[in-house]
Amino acid sequence: MLLAAAAVPLTSTTLRAGTGVRSELDTALVLLAEQAAANDAELLSRAGRQFSQGQYEDAQITLQQIKVDNLPASDRQKVSDLLNKVQNALTQRQAARAEFEKGEQALAAKNYEQAIGFYRAAMDNRYADQATRSKAASQLAVAEAALQSAKADLKALYQEAVDDYRGGRLEQAREKFTRLESAKYKPGLFQRSCAEYLADIDRKLAAAAAGPSGKDLYDAGVAAMDAGDYAAARKKFTEAREKGYRGAFLKPTVDEYLSRIDKIEREKTAATQPSGKELYEAGVAAFNAGDYATAKKKFTEAKDLGFRAPLFKQTPAQYLA
Repeated sequence: MLLAAAAVPLTSTTLRAGTGVRSELDTALVLLAEQAAANDAELLSRAGRQFSQGQYEDAQITLQQIKVDNLPASDRQKVSDLLNKVQNALTQRQAARAEFEKGEQALAAKNYEQAIGFYRAAMDNRYADQATRSKAASQLAVAEAALQSAKADLKALYQEAVDDYRGGRLEQAREKFTRLESAKYKPGLFQRSCAEYLADIDRKLAAAAAGPSGKDLYDAGVAAMDAGDYAAARKKFTEAREKGYRGAFLKPTVDEYLSRIDKIEREKTAATQPSGKELYEAGVAAFNAGDYATAKKKFTEAKDLGFRAPLFKQTPAQYLA
């Protein structure tokens, strides 16, 4: 009952009704009220010290014990202000712990740079508790060491990818550059980025799938022509024409090259075939030898070539008759 009475604001002027004299009960109640006010003021002071020392959870508990109604208006405002500060500090402390947990998740996923950022954020939070700071510092060292090791591995992988690219092993190079890109690897100064290599590889693979261009075929045909390989030249020029390529500016067209090849091959064929005179003479020799089948063949070929027998000689037609 005394505690309940102490909650009622009393002053030293409270008097016993009708007498003008303060009773012993009145005096006791006044003393209890003054003691309660003193205790609340001490709690406020203690909460302030706890806040200054970073003991935010303890400060919150202490503030919750204060009976604000027992305090003067100025101290009530102090309680409100301090409570807001404590709540903000606890929110920030919780955020620091959350940053640490994010760092743990990033480290487990081998996202070392992200992990380092989270650990540093936890350490730099002025409201973080000592345990969180200590764990973050320890894990930061682990993440930094892992990052250095990973960078060395990625550097070696980058060189392997470059070697594959230069060696024409484009599929292998693309797979490695893709892994490097996913790991956000950044090559050294004056080295091409993984994205640039990947773009080149995609273009080359697409070109390979489509086959050589008309110009490539034309150039190959010219090279074969210069080398005297007319069969290969004809094939390349024909393929270039099928792709719609006609020829370079101020250069012979595909059709002109094909006409040249036709002429060369006709001349070559004519040079290797026996003349009408040679066929006629071979026919006469076979006829005189009694080889009439061979004679007939030779005379027929000579006749087909339009050969005319010398004066006073039988014509191929006469022999055939």
